[in-house]
Amino acid sequence: MKVQNMRLGFFEKLNLQLLVITPKQKINVIEPFVKSVHFVHNRDGMDSSLLSMSIEAFIKNKKD
Repeated sequence: MKVQNMRLGFFEKLNLQLLVITPKQKINVIEPFVKSVHFVHNRDGMDSSLLSMSIEAFIKNKKD
């Protein structure tokens, strides 16, 4: 996890915008480095839905 934080911190210093794809269970690794999260859900294989929120809203909803 230390190496991941170093890499993400490096990208942050360069002001790079990244698209990070990770399972919901691993989102805690990237929380300090992101401003927003987007969840894609495809229940039946036909139509996908997208939910977008700020990282602050995500953290608040996670605690509730």
